[in-house]
Amino acid sequence: MNDAAIVISSRALWRLLIAVLAIVLVVALLGFAWQERDRIDLGIFTRGAGDEIDRSTFQAVLLSGGQTYFGRLATHGDAYFVLTDVYYLPPADSPQAGQLIKRGAEVQGPQDKMVIPAQALLFFENLRADGDVMAAIRRFQSQPPPPAAPSGAAPASPRTPAPATSASPLRPSPTR
Repeated sequence: MNDAAIVISSRALWRLLIAVLAIVLVVALLGFAWQERDRIDLGIFTRGAGDEIDRSTFQAVLLSGGQTYFGRLATHGDAYFVLTDVYYLPPADSPQAGQLIKRGAEVQGPQDKMVIPAQALLFFENLRADGDVMAAIRRFQSQPPPPAAPSGAAPASPRTPAPATSASPLRPSPTR
């Protein structure tokens, strides 16, 4: 036998082959994850939109159809948001323009909860306590509730607070 020859057992050769294949597989998976990093939620490495919701205040929510709602936003899984205690501003040509309306007295009689698909939500923002919308919500909440309509009667008209008394009445955001 030649003294310069290296002898490797077949068992060691198989171990080396498996180790090389494992390294190639890990590198390929890391490369795939790097290419798809914008579409993969890595959970512990990224913050979701739900982490940005300030639970101590209301949020303004702009939907893809152009509607803006105000309420308390929460996540519902990865694909949905839930908005409760919902208010909105009527169209500018409405007799109630500039007044905040509490959702619930509409013809369809909705409950005070909106389930919003995540793809329909363009953006949300937490509202400051000193803003005009929060002042209108506080005024609205300080009013006594309307009397309950008897069964089978037409729903009561939506409650609206007095118009904003500040120099700047409530108007839709200029970003709408």
